[in-house]
Amino acid sequence: MDASEVLEESLQNMSIQDAETQVMNEQEINDLMNSVIDWGDSEGVSNEEIEADDSEDEDYVPRICIRLGGALQAPPCIDNLPVIDASETVHDIPDVEPPSVTLPTLQQPGFPDTLEVMTEDDLIGKRASITYEDCLRQLATLLVLPVQKCPYTCDVSKMECQCRPPFEVSITRRGTASIMEWTCLVGHTVWRWSSQPTLRYGMLAGDFMLASNILLSGSNYAKRD
Repeated sequence: MDASEVLEESLQNMSIQDAETQVMNEQEINDLMNSVIDWGDSEGVSNEEIEADDSEDEDYVPRICIRLGGALQAPPCIDNLPVIDASETVHDIPDVEPPSVTLPTLQQPGFPDTLEVMTEDDLIGKRASITYEDCLRQLATLLVLPVQKCPYTCDVSKMECQCRPPFEVSITRRGTASIMEWTCLVGHTVWRWSSQPTLRYGMLAGDFMLASNILLSGSNYAKRD
């Protein structure tokens, strides 16, 4: 075989090898089925250091090397693989954008307004009862207000109070009624509740009914026993 035939055969082998390397892609190289595990990688390590490893030590960890694409017949060519810049983030799982969900705006529920007597039907025939203050306090202690924080807002700075429940409950007497008031740690009134509805000018219904019954019964404050 002369030199020209040898050169032609070498070129053919190189072309076949180049064709095989061009077929290689990223998935084939990264496939675990095409990877090879080498125990005791001696690259950059002398034989004396490898033999000096104490395999009887409990903390001994043998050297291990995983060569991607090592089981492929043709050597993998990484020249055509995409280059990843250092600023890019590499993820094993492709990024999937979550569906856009618009969350509703959380609003604090409002407290019910104080009952008011607008007509005589709002007062006549309504049932009433005598309530002890200790029973009201027991009920107020177990009651959870429908708020996450104090609703007070400063009129000047527009800053909101950040006090959280539980709030302090106080009970005061006003005529024949009991007024319960919830206050935060700073002293802001969170809610005020009255045991009786109110008439015009803030008069309580129970006080009005009591005075009317005394007057209509023929008695007055001047009569005494």
